Amino acid sequence: MAFGASLKVVMEFGKNRYIRRTFLTGLILKSIRASESIVVGIAVLLLMGGNAAFAYSQGGNNSGSSQPLAFAVGSPTNPAGTVFNLGDQKYNASGGSVVLPLTSILGSPLTAATLHFSLSAEVRDLKVSGSVKFNLQGTSGGQQITVTGKYRINNTETSTPANTIRNLGSGTCGQRAANACSELPLSFIGNTIVQVTVGNAQPQLLKETVMMENPYLNPFGASIVIASSDFAIVIVTTYDTGTIVWSGTSVAGVVVGTLGSGPSSTRVTGILSLNSTEHEDLVAGTATDSGTIALSHMAPSTLNVNGTYTGSSTIPTTGEQDCSTSLGFPPFPPGQGVCTQTGFNSVGQYTMRTASNNNAIVNESGSGNNNVQETVRGHYTTTWTVPALAFSSTSIAIVTTQPNK
Repeated sequence: MAFGASLKVVMEFGKNRYIRRTFLTGLILKSIRASESIVVGIAVLLLMGGNAAFAYSQGGNNSGSSQPLAFAVGSPTNPAGTVFNLGDQKYNASGGSVVLPLTSILGSPLTAATLHFSLSAEVRDLKVSGSVKFNLQGTSGGQQITVTGKYRINNTETSTPANTIRNLGSGTCGQRAANACSELPLSFIGNTIVQVTVGNAQPQLLKETVMMENPYLNPFGASIVIASSDFAIVIVTTYDTGTIVWSGTSVAGVVVGTLGSGPSSTRVTGILSLNSTEHEDLVAGTATDSGTIALSHMAPSTLNVNGTYTGSSTIPTTGEQDCSTSLGFPPFPPGQGVCTQTGFNSVGQYTMRTASNNNAIVNESGSGNNNVQETVRGHYTTTWTVPALAFSSTSIAIVTTQPNK
């Protein structure tokens, strides 16, 4: 899950984001997190971003009075902000090339192989559904090997605390993740009969529990793992298609800034919150973000505004870290392993207006002024750490005060 879809930010401020970890069968990983609150802040996510280089025209008969607003959530040396809900997720992944010699069947590494696989999964609240299919044709020891399998994702096994990054929120889970609780699966688990044929022998029917790594944990179409709990089946493959649609991701953080310029400027404090939808392409490493945004509990209270934002996010390659050794694999060059930690960067723009009935400005005592309306238009920039456990964001805007007609 930022100001920009992940609200990865200060706004984004955008899949989390990213702390990426593989959850290979049997090689149970502990999530990379310093604390539950940090995990909740995983991007994932999803938060705010922006471009500070912009200007708005202040002319026109109805432009009213305008002044600059600059604010931030945390800083690069002190990133701050919290993801309150990871939201719902829809996953699709397919294609790819088999990674040799890491792929093995019945304990024998393959020397050649092709694979067709597909993942279709949905996460809502603490419930995961969907299916996985795979068909492998390969060679080992001079013999042809065929492996086929498909399974329905088992929610009980997939949605365990050990296999998820989880945000329980408060209270009891409702019909949707945005109500109370949410999670990000590390792998999609199911029980099935896998058919294995070696050479001219009769097919073997293996009763297996199979895990497929969440491609979120290794972006850019890089290697992920499909494996059985007894290691009879270990398939390492890249992917040609990998998308996630995030919805209902919510983030908030304390903002500090200034309104106006020069000696007459006013200190600004308050809370920034966002609710995001993000369409993420894991192969391209890009995402488009949109959603609602609000400033609340603001001082001065005239800046209690809400509205919408749009933006875009990218997964940077600079600073990425291979974490394959955590799974028991040898280290890989950056971008080539089965586990990668990355950051997440977002930029975008927003428009917010007075947040009260009849467009009235509400002060701290609750009284309103129906005679004027505040409009805040600006851009934001958000940057996550590597791994994306925390973020900082900056924003520059123009605040226009107009008569409320």
